[in-house]
Amino acid sequence: MTKYYLWFLLFYLFTEPRASRENDAPVMVTGILGESAILPTEIPNGYKLENINWASRTSVALVQPEGQSVKIITTHQNYRDRLNVPPNTYNLKISPLKMEDAGSYRADINLQNPTTSTTFTITKNYTLHVYSTLVIFDPFWYTLLSVLEMVIVIILTGMGFYLRHKKKQEPRASRENDAPVMVTGILGESAILPTEIPNGYKLENINWASRTSVALVQPEGQSVKIITTHQNYRDRLNVPPNTYNLKISPLKMEDAGSYRADINLQNPTTSTTFTVTKNYTLHVYRRLAPPKITLTFVASENNTCNITLTCFMEEKGEAVKYQWTPLGEQAVESNGKSSLFIFQRPEDAPINYICTAINPVTNNSQSKLVQYPCAGMPMSSRSLWFILVPVLVLVPSAGILFYLQHKKKKDADSPSTSKVMALKDLPLSENQLYDEISMPKAIVSNPPKEEEALNTIYYTVQKPQKIKNSCSSATKLLGTSTNDSVI
Repeated sequence: MTKYYLWFLLFYLFTEPRASRENDAPVMVTGILGESAILPTEIPNGYKLENINWASRTSVALVQPEGQSVKIITTHQNYRDRLNVPPNTYNLKISPLKMEDAGSYRADINLQNPTTSTTFTITKNYTLHVYSTLVIFDPFWYTLLSVLEMVIVIILTGMGFYLRHKKKQEPRASRENDAPVMVTGILGESAILPTEIPNGYKLENINWASRTSVALVQPEGQSVKIITTHQNYRDRLNVPPNTYNLKISPLKMEDAGSYRADINLQNPTTSTTFTVTKNYTLHVYRRLAPPKITLTFVASENNTCNITLTCFMEEKGEAVKYQWTPLGEQAVESNGKSSLFIFQRPEDAPINYICTAINPVTNNSQSKLVQYPCAGMPMSSRSLWFILVPVLVLVPSAGILFYLQHKKKKDADSPSTSKVMALKDLPLSENQLYDEISMPKAIVSNPPKEEEALNTIYYTVQKPQKIKNSCSSATKLLGTSTNDSVI
């Protein structure tokens, strides 16, 4: 028995529609200009329909079942008297079609499960294409119609300028505010979207929409009827009957975004109806808690303490700004944090720094007393690295350079010549002295044999026997006898 129960539970879970479901690809619908087009809803069997909210570039209509019939509340004057919904299928029929009807459509279908009494929304998207029939004209008639068309355009343009000038104070049949109204709210609290209904006009209904449909508001005597058209806003909407402003409470973060109100009004004097469209942008912010402040410091060689104070929010929020008091040397804000750079000496007095976090709806602050944190502290590892790294690099480099320079000097000072003929091998003479001259290797280094004669110097030193013969010593150049010393 338990086995069958589990299978039934799994089947129920997989077949139950989600609280909010949307079809991936839009349904393509085509129609002919002046005829009709049908947008199918395909209501699933076994569920009770609460309502269907239709929207396009503007709102379209709200469809509600009433017994065996259907109640259609047109929410924009562009579709007035052109909509039909059969009670057996709840498909939307638009007739006669206009070229401006082409575009995207959206249906928020709100259903209820009779077994569990839970409600959910199925969203379906459509794309409507409107085509005109081709007519082949004779060239004469084509030219005539072109001329008539130009005349009609000129007349209608003149009439348009005249009527616009005459009815400057009369609201247009469909009017939209240019810039959206900015509204701010706090998470968990409320936000009010103002409608500002113009005086002297009768309100028929207001259709509210955001990323999804929101609600349809209808006056009923001295009260207001609110028909929630998407489960995301169920039991969170309120509309006072004197202003018809929309109040959303409690606010959620996902409520933030763009909103649109199609306000359908009637002129009691002319009985004409028109739609005023207003746009809103709702920002939802968190109520700020006190920010956190962290302190880091680095001791310098000149007894100055380089201090960095960092202020941040544990829960990051949108549009949070920071202010420091006093300002200090420099403040830098990035990645949702604010860093304040200050310098202190041992003789400086302690200073209490205050960081204030601010967003458009609230602010909060935190303080930090700073009193020369480097006192009695060894130099930080960061400073040590700044000293050790140059030392570790420069000392070995200097040693290597000193060694190379010393070796080069030693090599330059060492003798490199060799005697071709040793002194002991030379015959000694009473009147001859022998000596050797050393030359550096840098000057002579293994000269080639063919250049040996040019690089060799021969000289003879004779001891004079008499003063008169002091000038008789002669120095022989290249090609002397074998008694000469060779270097």
